[in-house]
Amino acid sequence: MKYLIIFTLFFGFSKEFHASAQEQDTPLRVYYTASSRGYYYEIALQEPVIKVFHSRDRQVAAEGTLPQDTWMEIRNILSGIELKDLPDINTYIDDSARDKSAIAQLRVCHGGKSYQTPEFDQNKVPKDLKSLINKMQSLAVIVESEE
Repeated sequence: MKYLIIFTLFFGFSKEFHASAQEQDTPLRVYYTASSRGYYYEIALQEPVIKVFHSRDRQVAAEGTLPQDTWMEIRNILSGIELKDLPDINTYIDDSARDKSAIAQLRVCHGGKSYQTPEFDQNKVPKDLKSLINKMQSLAVIVESEE
C-alpha cells in the first residue's frame, strides 16, 4: 500500500512538471490588431520574429528579429497581466466614434491557449495593456524604419 501511494504521488508530480515544462517550451505569440473601414494595422510577435501588416490580406510590410533581452522585457510586461482575465478586461468603445477611431484587439497565445480581449477604441487602450501595446508599437516603428 505504501508503495502504491508513493508511486501515485511520484506519477502525479512528474506529470505536472512535464506540463509546466511543456508550457514554457511553447513559443509566445502576441497579436495587436487595429482596423476601421479604410485602415488596417497589425503587429504580430512570434518569438523571435516581429511582423507588421498594413493590409487585410496580411502582406508583410516589415519584418525583423528581436534580441533575446527584448523578449525578456515583453515576457516581464506580460507577467504583470493576468492572461485568463483578458476576455473580461474593462474596455471602452464610444458608439458614435466607430468610424472616427480604429477598433483594436489584443490576442496572446501561450501554453497552448489563446487569450483575447474584447474590442476597444485604439485611442483608449485599457490601462492594464498600455505598457505592452506601447512596447509593441515602438518595436514596430523601429522595424519599419529599418526596412
